[in-house]
Amino acid sequence: MTNAAPETTFTLTIDDQQIRVRYRPYFIGGHDPYAILQFTSPHEPRRPIPVSPKGYSSFFAPMSEIHDAPSIETYACMVALLLARELRASLRNPSSAAA
Repeated sequence: MTNAAPETTFTLTIDDQQIRVRYRPYFIGGHDPYAILQFTSPHEPRRPIPVSPKGYSSFFAPMSEIHDAPSIETYACMVALLLARELRASLRNPSSAAA
């Protein structure tokens, strides 16, 4: 696959909340290319989403991991679940987020 792969936008539902995902493959090129996953609130103005109290979060993902996943939607869902778990943990224990 080359960096001509198309950008994709889709919706995930985490904790009964919709999250819009913008997937941009090969956002960072080179020997080990990376994609960017942008998680946003589908609302205007943005509302909190499970991965961000501000309604937006981004994640850089190695293209090799994405290629190994069953689909980009599955990969994005796994990332969103991990980000949501990290956010909940940091909200429960704010001092550990600074470490």
